[in-house]
Amino acid sequence: LNPRIPAGSLLWGIATLEYNWKTGLRKHALTVLDVACLYGKDLRSLSYRQRMHYVGDVARVVNLEDGDQSNIIVPPLVTLRDLDSFIKGLPVLSCKDRPEPGPMVATVKNYACIPSTLYLATHLAFPWIELKSSKTGQFYYFNRNSNVSTYTLPQEAILPYGRVSSRPDLKVNSFSLVLILAVELLELAIFIGANRSARKHILVVSWINFNSILSK
Repeated sequence: LNPRIPAGSLLWGIATLEYNWKTGLRKHALTVLDVACLYGKDLRSLSYRQRMHYVGDVARVVNLEDGDQSNIIVPPLVTLRDLDSFIKGLPVLSCKDRPEPGPMVATVKNYACIPSTLYLATHLAFPWIELKSSKTGQFYYFNRNSNVSTYTLPQEAILPYGRVSSRPDLKVNSFSLVLILAVELLELAIFIGANRSARKHILVVSWINFNSILSK
């Protein structure tokens, strides 16, 4: 694992296997799950989405399409409401570690990863939740105590690096989809029970992560 991480960086990530579906090449990559500072820029006051978007911008600069160095990958940030449609929209590709083609998440040009687990990110401080407007398609923020909604993320709702939860015991070489927990737990419970058999061949979900959240 030899990613081109810029100097002055502090991030949290896991080693991931990445596959070139054209050449069959397999190599290690670094999947970033959170970041405190990057290239000397302090990101701790930014929201989780802003931090991850910043990593994505830097990764597009430092990743080399045909180089021997490991790519830096930012996994897709998927809300619970959109997870099912996201999975159904994944391209079906081949790689040397699967006997048959299957759903994969595209990363850098001609490369993709096998989705194998979920990283559950409760990224807003209570009582704020993130919702998506059915009219505009934009995200907005709702305070469950005061019933106030706003399109501007309040500073007190931001969880900095080190406080975004829940972090499972991720295994090296697994690739994680980041599931943003932005809705009520009732909907999470409904989703767990729905269409489970249809998704079994696509995602290996760490159920202990769901249980830890539902028990709070």
